[in-house]
Amino acid sequence: MASDSVDLPMDLYRRNAFRMLGLSTEASFRAIKRREQKFNTAIEMGESDAVAQLIVGTFMGLPDEPAVRLSSSRLGDPYQRLIDELFWLRFSDDDEATVQRLHSRDPDSIVDLLTAWETVEESADENAALQATHNLAVFYHMLAIEIEHKIEAERNGAKSVAARLKALQSISGYCWAVALPRWRAVLSADATWKWLHERAPKIDKRRLTREDVEAIRREAESAVLGILVNFMIPAANRGWNEEVERLRLIARKAGFDDKLLAATARDIVGARIDEIVAQITASVTRMEAEKAAAKAITSQLIEELEPKIKAFRLVLDKNDTRLVALEDSFSTAANKGQIIQWNENHDDEFSLNVLRRIKPYVHSPQLTARIDEDIENTLCFFCKEGARRKSSACEVKMWRITNVEPLFGRYGLSTCSIQVPRCEVCAGKGTSRGSEQHNLVQRQKASGWRIGSSPSQEDIRAAFRNAS
Repeated sequence: MASDSVDLPMDLYRRNAFRMLGLSTEASFRAIKRREQKFNTAIEMGESDAVAQLIVGTFMGLPDEPAVRLSSSRLGDPYQRLIDELFWLRFSDDDEATVQRLHSRDPDSIVDLLTAWETVEESADENAALQATHNLAVFYHMLAIEIEHKIEAERNGAKSVAARLKALQSISGYCWAVALPRWRAVLSADATWKWLHERAPKIDKRRLTREDVEAIRREAESAVLGILVNFMIPAANRGWNEEVERLRLIARKAGFDDKLLAATARDIVGARIDEIVAQITASVTRMEAEKAAAKAITSQLIEELEPKIKAFRLVLDKNDTRLVALEDSFSTAANKGQIIQWNENHDDEFSLNVLRRIKPYVHSPQLTARIDEDIENTLCFFCKEGARRKSSACEVKMWRITNVEPLFGRYGLSTCSIQVPRCEVCAGKGTSRGSEQHNLVQRQKASGWRIGSSPSQEDIRAAFRNAS
């Protein structure tokens, strides 16, 4: 029954079945059903106080009947129950003091409970100390997540108060600082996995295997980190760079390195990258089918996807292969769009804006060279700022003597005209100095062409001398 991955959502504790039902991880099937019935009766009677007394963590809201039913059903799934047990408080139903404190809404009772766990954590009894560390990790992790939700809501609010936001971030930082190092200690302890291996057959010895526990063990640490990353991604999407860095610093202080952070982010955003690649492919297909709409399609593609790519850059390693491939796909598609629209509309300003925006996302050397050349050919050669205008181009006339026949005194003459890109402003000023340095002019010179409308008599005599 082994799962390929352990996905811990941001509402990990909100929907934890043991929290929702107010039960210990030792609860039997009969105890679960009794509690479900007790909840449903209180809910049907509209007794919110009675419901609040049954659960743990009333600050996360009270459950309704479907939520209770879902929690009961979740504990009927052996693998889900195993995960919920690992990510919930460990206490015995016989420990009445702990049970009463957990169900209490009195802050003093919670403080007493946390103080008791901190005391046990320092004791010589290794198993009891590890269990206390586990409980502190769960409790403060649960608080950190809830406060992060409040921070997100505060930043999205119309009247966000800086002092309140700073206070929430400070409290959140403390909770993460308590929770994450303890999770690392718990998840690296062999005793934790010995306990889970012992729990598995007690839950369902036929359906849960050692491999199920090992699957959880392999991914538990990155899954815990994944919750933090899941707060980083929406912050990155909104351009809250300082918020992303705040969360990244929390991970670093807890001992998680940037490589693990980036790898965890890669696993989380992988599906989103696939969706974006599909969107790019669909946009290119539309551009090719609706050439007249290529400009609008390209604009929409850039406006929608550039913020998402910027967000990925904040949470992924800059050399991540999937990110590099995505950025190249994005740049190639946008470049194709501007080419199609130019063939339709000859809008140089639009093409230049597109080329400038996509250049930072190009990795392919071939595409980089192509875009650099397109920018040079679209940009005003003189001011290097404005887009060229066809009617404003600076003409450079060139000639080349060919087929010289000294015996008969005959020769051929080829002429051409190079249009050096120039914007309206520079054309209005009559700017033309240095036009002979444009790459198209230089290429022609390398092929034997000369600047001017026609050769002089001396040029013609030199051609005959060289041909003799």
